[in-house]
Amino acid sequence: MTAFGTSINDVYTRDVIDEANIAPFGQENIYLSFINDMNNLVTSGMVGDWDAMPYDWRFAVDDIVRRGSVSVNDNGEEEIRYDAPLSDGIEPLIVTKLRKLIENSQNGKVTIVAHSNGGLVAKELISALQNDLAFDTELLDHIDKLILVAVPQAGTPKAVTTLLHGDGQFIPLGLLSAKDDRTLAEYMLGAYGLLPSRAYFENVNDPVISFTENVTWILGLESY
Repeated sequence: MTAFGTSINDVYTRDVIDEANIAPFGQENIYLSFINDMNNLVTSGMVGDWDAMPYDWRFAVDDIVRRGSVSVNDNGEEEIRYDAPLSDGIEPLIVTKLRKLIENSQNGKVTIVAHSNGGLVAKELISALQNDLAFDTELLDHIDKLILVAVPQAGTPKAVTTLLHGDGQFIPLGLLSAKDDRTLAEYMLGAYGLLPSRAYFENVNDPVISFTENVTWILGLESY
């Protein structure tokens, strides 16, 4: 992304990732088992309906909540984009999905289940329904529960080393190096939303970054 928060290429969101192809043999189950479980609950009649919320990780959570437009490309596939504010009178995708679930609910109530960064998106949605005059505040009455699973509510120290060093983000076969990851994260607002907050430092005593003493430093001097 550019320093102004716009995409440098034609990137869009289509759906959530159920499995990730991480090797020539098999795939890593990301949300596939959860998706299957939810589909079975709908089939059995235990819940009226459910839906997943795809979004573009590059953007800040307030952009995800306040944007999100859907179009159909020439291949007949849906393209979900978050790179521009919506026109007046057009509701964000997340609100559209919430309305649909309310309509299909047996009691008019919806439970939101959110994992990791999705929990920050869900909390921003509830905050917008409470405080943003552009949102329909009545929708808040239809949210029964918010279930958060492993959500970095106060931020995570892992974000610091990832932004500085691309730590732990290496993808083999030359697809993404640590250097590429640092370049990618530089203007990615979604990554900065994961940094430790003031609340983190008020409640956690462990240091965010520690240094080892067993390091040999090499100083290069050059005259000009």
